Amino acid sequence: MGAALKSNIILHDEIKVNALLILLGIAIILGWQTACYAKDLTLTLKFPQKSSVLLGKGQAISSPIEVSGNLTLSISPYPKKQCLVKYYLDGNLLYETEGTVDTTSLLDFTYTFNTTKFSNGKYKLYVNYWDKEGNSAIGSQKIFIINNQE
Repeated sequence: MGAALKSNIILHDEIKVNALLILLGIAIILGWQTACYAKDLTLTLKFPQKSSVLLGKGQAISSPIEVSGNLTLSISPYPKKQCLVKYYLDGNLLYETEGTVDTTSLLDFTYTFNTTKFSNGKYKLYVNYWDKEGNSAIGSQKIFIINNQE
């Protein structure tokens, strides 16, 4: 094989590599990336709380978690007895339950939150807990809703 032919093959391969690098650069600039969003969120209850801390008015903690689509909310520690659990978004009631019996005969306090019903942006999720003995707790988490990525 002649030197000129080898030179053309090397040049051709370099053009391919350069073209791929340019396409990769354009993709990065345009934000072509795979995003991972939380699909499950457990709100940690803080005990004890004064009974006057109601309606999700507790202090939101930690950095926002990016969420999109359906988000399953639950609480921890998980109650083993009947109690009242209320989930709030920015102080507005989303869902309340006294626990429903699931297929394993445990009380279920989870809630599926459909983020697509809300505008993109920062929010604060709260959960309030009360049991029949008068114990109460609150948990919170900041979230950032990202829907309709275009």
